[in-house]
Amino acid sequence: MNIKRHINRFRAWQRKPIQFSDQGLEEHCCANCGHTYSGNYCPVCGQKAGDKRITWRLVGQNFLKAWGIDSRSLPGHRFTLVA
Repeated sequence: MNIKRHINRFRAWQRKPIQFSDQGLEEHCCANCGHTYSGNYCPVCGQKAGDKRITWRLVGQNFLKAWGIDSRSLPGHRFTLVA
């Protein structure tokens, strides 16, 4: 997706955030609860359209991303000092 499309979508969301629809009117089947719906979020469980099933691995990955640790090496690995 190019930057111009991102900017236009952001401006549309700024003008009418409640009525903004990212996913359009296409039908989705929720990976979490199996409910069929149209829109951005499942009305039963609240999962975002297009997301995968919620697993402990996904929760852990999102936790690491939130703290900015996902792209760094984890503690316990060898560190090399460069002089």
